[in-house]
Amino acid sequence: MAKIKFIKILFRAVFGILLISFLIYKYLKGYHPFSYSEINNYYLIFGILLILFSFSFAIIRLYVVVSDYVSGILEVIKIFFIGWFFSNLLPTTFGGDVYQVSYINKRVKSLSSSVALISIQRIIPVFVLLIYGFFYTILRPELWNKISLSKIKIGFFDILMISILLLVVLLTILYIFRKQLLKYFNKIKSFLINFYKSLKDLSITKYFHLLFLSVIFQFTRMTGLYILLLGMDCKVNMLDFFFIIAFVAILSMIPLSIGALGIQESGIVFGLHLLGVKINVGIAVAFLYRGVFILFTIVGGIIYLSSKRKNQS
Repeated sequence: MAKIKFIKILFRAVFGILLISFLIYKYLKGYHPFSYSEINNYYLIFGILLILFSFSFAIIRLYVVVSDYVSGILEVIKIFFIGWFFSNLLPTTFGGDVYQVSYINKRVKSLSSSVALISIQRIIPVFVLLIYGFFYTILRPELWNKISLSKIKIGFFDILMISILLLVVLLTILYIFRKQLLKYFNKIKSFLINFYKSLKDLSITKYFHLLFLSVIFQFTRMTGLYILLLGMDCKVNMLDFFFIIAFVAILSMIPLSIGALGIQESGIVFGLHLLGVKINVGIAVAFLYRGVFILFTIVGGIIYLSSKRKNQS
């Protein structure tokens, strides 16, 4: 079991490194050095600061749901950064949620309630991205004309066959794990009932605050990234740019690499390339954004190690 777990972690690490290596190769192959006149340092600094500032809304969002179980905002900041540390060590951008659930569960004394509290403040931001993507594709379909995959003709029969194939795969999985599912059915049922009750107990006001903070967080973060792009003397339609970043954020949830390493960068680079942005500019933006992640990871690691030492002493 431990060997299989190690192989999975190794695969995800190698997968992320390979994607990053490919981007570096593309960067070097099509390298066009930036002239100083093309780079606006003030835009770059302001863009990075705005991205950093945007995460303050994510911290406040976390505080909204756990305020009854923590001593104050400083404890929430600690939980947030340590969670971020684990998010960049575990697969997908949700890795740190496991730590946060474990931490809050010590106060709540209910796993389902802890999962509900932590997950709802992560689900709503995803909901915001999906809503934006939905309206974007309806009101502004021009981007799809630039995507080569859109030229592939998929008929009704193709969709039917794909649907049947997915259904067969799902039924096969259910059949293979039927004993395990039946064994844990009552536990899962009880967990889901308590999960629903915990969500129901949250006030409408808190849901409104979570939604508002999620919108502000996403808008501020994306605007910061857009300013980074402007700092490299590259202009694209802001709505198109926001859609690409929203798509990349959802894509980063796929557990194929550690902390979405490589997946996030590849999504940004090739997504921006569809908008006419040069590969080397897209890579520069993606790596600057990853730099913010690394900074938060270092801060979270320092806080985690110091708190661990404090507990041991």
